Amino acid sequence: MVAPFAPHIAEELWSKMGHTTSLAYEPFPRFDESLAAERIVTLPVQVDGKTRFRIEVPAGAGEEEIAQVMASHPDYARHTEGATVSRVVIVPDRIVNIVTQR
Repeated sequence: MVAPFAPHIAEELWSKMGHTTSLAYEPFPRFDESLAAERIVTLPVQVDGKTRFRIEVPAGAGEEEIAQVMASHPDYARHTEGATVSRVVIVPDRIVNIVTQR
């Protein structure tokens, strides 16, 4: 990646890595989406419209897994104590919203 900006240093590093041909004739590296993907996502959890805490879940986690992580969080019990949870809206990889009735 450094070859266009510092070709002499890039050639030297290329040869130190054990390559016998010139770096100038090698194809430019290709982008690999799987290496750039986030592995953990931080989701805000709203209780009655206000963000109360955040949870971390694996990227691409389903609603059931997100619900389990949310229910096991210590702040979940504190913010829903004394209230009836009437609805939980989970948008995977985005947000969790809890609607309560007091």
